[in-house]
Amino acid sequence: RVLYRYDRDFSVALSVAGYAKQIETSYRDVETYLLLQRKVGATDIILDVAYYFSPLLYGAELYAEVGIGKMFAYAQSYTAEDKLKSADTLTVTPKQRSAGDFKISKWFVSVGTGIDISITSWLSLKTEARYKFAPVGRLDGELKRFDQTYPYTTTSEFDFSSILVTSGLCVLF
Repeated sequence: RVLYRYDRDFSVALSVAGYAKQIETSYRDVETYLLLQRKVGATDIILDVAYYFSPLLYGAELYAEVGIGKMFAYAQSYTAEDKLKSADTLTVTPKQRSAGDFKISKWFVSVGTGIDISITSWLSLKTEARYKFAPVGRLDGELKRFDQTYPYTTTSEFDFSSILVTSGLCVLF
């Protein structure tokens, strides 16, 4: 995050953030092996404008900020259902396999508040909370089944709206 405070009351910040989550589950019985893998993530680029209220005691300043950002989201899926030759071996005959790759870029807005506490003339402690409003809906992409690729839209609705609380040190130049 790069922040420029051009006077006592206002600042502008440019932030880049990325996140991802992956889950996997499997099931095996005497005749079938099922594997499900899912991965969802996004990269955000955010431009914020903040207004600083009158300073509090000991160099602490409260601020409110609004931002607009561009999110580059993706979802990936892999499903394999295999028929086992016997319960004692892992030799399989593929029954069904599919892999999906879905992407979208979408604008979003965010609002937040924070406190900036000066430690020295060049170092401060910053804590903030923000809400990101980013309902995305269904994602378009491709679904691959047994080496055949098809255009596909997800059946699940995606919503990347979130509350984020951060804290850290800010070095002033």
